[in-house]
Amino acid sequence: MCIRDRVKGAPIPIYRNGVQLGYRKDKDGNTIITKLNEDMLSELAVAGGGEFFRANNGHIGLKAILDEINTLESTEMETKMFSDYEDRFQYFLIDLKTFQQNIYSLQDRNI
Repeated sequence: MCIRDRVKGAPIPIYRNGVQLGYRKDKDGNTIITKLNEDMLSELAVAGGGEFFRANNGHIGLKAILDEINTLESTEMETKMFSDYEDRFQYFLIDLKTFQQNIYSLQDRNI
């Protein structure tokens, strides 16, 4: 399959145990042809705050990706540290309330 065919799209092969059985079909029985939609991928990347790079097995576009990764790796990142404490004062309040009730009941008996 040449590069020109891949730009137009290609069928999705179905393999089982390393043997190609055929191609994936839609509900009408037609072979599904995959196509790269660069415009949609670019819009998706921009919406997510990223960038879209076109690369393939021939290392075309790979230099741009590696350059961007190297830029990211040398960028200083800010970190924030915080502590999350579990509230346990309610146990103290329960004990305090029980103690208070005991004191009041003892005072009632003495009066």
